[in-house]
Amino acid sequence: MNHTESLQYAQQAALQVLNTLESASTSLVSYQSTGKLLIIGTAQTALPLAKQLSVHLQCAVVLPPNDTGHVQNSSIPLCQGEVTAIEGHLGQYQVTLQRADGAWNPAILFDGHHETVDLILDLNQPPLLSHEVLPFGYYAPNGDDVQLDRILSELPEMTGSFDKPRYFNYNPEICAHGSSGQTGCTRCLTACPTLAIRSIGEKIEVNPYLCQGEGTCTMTCPTGALSYAYPPPADTLTQIRRMLNTFFDAGGQAPRLVFFDNELADMMQGLTAQLPANLLPFQVAELGALGMDVWLSALAYGAEQVFLVTAANTPPATLAEFEAQLSYVQPMLTALGYPAAMVTQVPWQNNLSDIAPVLQQQHELPVIARAGYAGLTEKRTILRLALEHLYAQAPQRPEFIALPEGAPFGEVLVDTETCTLCMACVSVCPTSALMDGGDEPKLKFNESRCVQCSLCKVSCPEHSIQLTARYIFDSDQRQSVRLLNEDQPFHCVECGKAFATQMMIKRMQSKLKDHWMFQGDAAKRLALCEDCRVRDMFKG
Repeated sequence: MNHTESLQYAQQAALQVLNTLESASTSLVSYQSTGKLLIIGTAQTALPLAKQLSVHLQCAVVLPPNDTGHVQNSSIPLCQGEVTAIEGHLGQYQVTLQRADGAWNPAILFDGHHETVDLILDLNQPPLLSHEVLPFGYYAPNGDDVQLDRILSELPEMTGSFDKPRYFNYNPEICAHGSSGQTGCTRCLTACPTLAIRSIGEKIEVNPYLCQGEGTCTMTCPTGALSYAYPPPADTLTQIRRMLNTFFDAGGQAPRLVFFDNELADMMQGLTAQLPANLLPFQVAELGALGMDVWLSALAYGAEQVFLVTAANTPPATLAEFEAQLSYVQPMLTALGYPAAMVTQVPWQNNLSDIAPVLQQQHELPVIARAGYAGLTEKRTILRLALEHLYAQAPQRPEFIALPEGAPFGEVLVDTETCTLCMACVSVCPTSALMDGGDEPKLKFNESRCVQCSLCKVSCPEHSIQLTARYIFDSDQRQSVRLLNEDQPFHCVECGKAFATQMMIKRMQSKLKDHWMFQGDAAKRLALCEDCRVRDMFKG
């Protein structure tokens, strides 16, 4: 068996073992549609389509307020007005119409009392909803006749029950979105192309009916509070590790992983036939669900290179998050002496021949001993294990690397001249990266836990905190607890009780020196503990 045949054999063995691995199941999200379709458009465009579709669906039409093409004797129920709101999902759309006589619900066109419609065909240009990924059951061809033909063939089938996986898990205990009325991390809100995520005060809420599994929220979540449920991260990592181990055990060398999602599955079928046998295609449900924890783990498991093939219709929010994640990963690799090309995004154009030259490029890539850690769901742990493995074999071993703002690693800097050790930052830190000194007025910090959520910064009443994104490679240094600030306790001048810090009392005296309540002998009250202050205020 020559070298090429040996690689082909190893490739086939790796792909076969990949096909035998199954992911854990997840719960389902169910939709119910009775076929009530609301068409929004002009009389010229909407009425003919309503008549065509009414053979299969219950149709009603909303026309613009001044549409002169209004057909008085239309057999299709219709009304006129301006649509001001569309909310909901397949089977449960709520539409608000503004007419001359006030707000009105066009859902009652169907039988006089319904509050929702099942399906919406929006013929406006641009559509009324601007989501990067539109909700299930909402169709908007936006003037594209080819897309309209596809929609018209699909709509008659949109009645009955429909199930989809619940794509996400959410752990509010480690969510860094907010605390004590302050807002910190908003990465998932920005990254979601379906607008399925909203803030509910200190936590977030994901609407499972709007979520379509793009996965970008799980890629960007710094703590792992949001994780992909189908398949879970641990299953994906296990599949990657077993596939690579099988490839090596079968005699393969220099494997390169090519990640792509279901959108490109049909077009990527010719991958193994047209490209070198050390390229291992790895299909995932959504490429957006794979973040730097998976990319770096693939390298740690023995892949010499990771390609991320993004489809042409990948939502802009997802592409932006890929760019952000790569801006963290590639500088880390180069700082360690590895080529940045070890993780490369490859935009899909029209066919395989467009991306083949990129996939076939040869780089002098280092051989990394295979890591043995198992697939886990805990995101920060996986990142730590992958980076520690790569660092141990790195050609260069810098102490740390500065990262772009927004990276989920870094340090907290405290201005000791203004910090009063009030511990507001400690009370809001979602990961316990900031800690108090127990009975001593001290502020301590563990950088390995910090996700740069900014809650400490926005909660500091003295504006004493700044954040710096960076990554410390040495594990012991990164996980060591260091002192950020300390002070001597201030003792009540009356009873001697320690009740504040020296700096806090100095700040209070400075800020309140001109306040009418603390003039003359009353100024002494600022140096009293809470009990002595009350006694002083009410003494005879």
